[in-house]
Amino acid sequence: TERKKSPSKNWVNLLNKFERQIRHERPSEERIKEIKNELEEAADLFQSADVPYIIDGALNISLYKGKFFREHRDIDFGVFSKDIPKLARALEQRGYALFRFPEDVDERLKVKKALPHELIRPDEVDVSTISREHIFFLRVKDDFEIDTENYTCFDIHALDQNVDGDIVRLSGTVIPKEYYMNTLEYTTDSGKKLRLCHPAILVYHKLLEGREHDLADIKYMIKENMLSKENFAEIEGLLAQDEEKNWDEDRPKIQKAKKWILSRTQP
Repeated sequence: TERKKSPSKNWVNLLNKFERQIRHERPSEERIKEIKNELEEAADLFQSADVPYIIDGALNISLYKGKFFREHRDIDFGVFSKDIPKLARALEQRGYALFRFPEDVDERLKVKKALPHELIRPDEVDVSTISREHIFFLRVKDDFEIDTENYTCFDIHALDQNVDGDIVRLSGTVIPKEYYMNTLEYTTDSGKKLRLCHPAILVYHKLLEGREHDLADIKYMIKENMLSKENFAEIEGLLAQDEEKNWDEDRPKIQKAKKWILSRTQP
């Protein structure tokens, strides 16, 4: 299959859109309208695809209470690895296609959402390895050329499962499937529903990332009383699993995350 790359035209506008700094201040009303329109589109797409999913990433924090507390560059979704081919087939019918970053792409280009992107057709998805790849859906034209005039990107986090249906991270840590069932929902302005990530799972992943804006997001959640005592216990339990299962070189990062969350004022 021929690999399509984004055309060079409109690069400036395309990159500027995703070069916004992540600030902990309310985005403009125009930007909030953009995000809400993307959420409406996403709700339609996932309803038509009929696959389980959750919204992943910091956007959940804005959607828990319907208050956009900072900029969000795109919408992330968690989808079971086994469902990625089905999702790709459904979204191709709606004008989207699945792409990956090549393994040798410059890390700086990944951050900028720059080129090149590699097209993945539904029958090319390897569900046994897809969770190790950075994949995303982009709006495309009829020839699978990326539509830079109407650029829309949905990042996909592929979730591996064990025989019991629980989520298994690459580290080996097991997250019970219950965290992905009966989750909170966000209702769009038109009444559509989108499933949100469990707060404890969101914080757990942000702790492991440990970037400045991740920790700022967690502090905001604590300040806004979005985390319960039970959530803190759940987070500590997952970090304890990581500490036990991970290689020695990863343990300092996990211990740092554990120390950080324990130092916060618990409700």
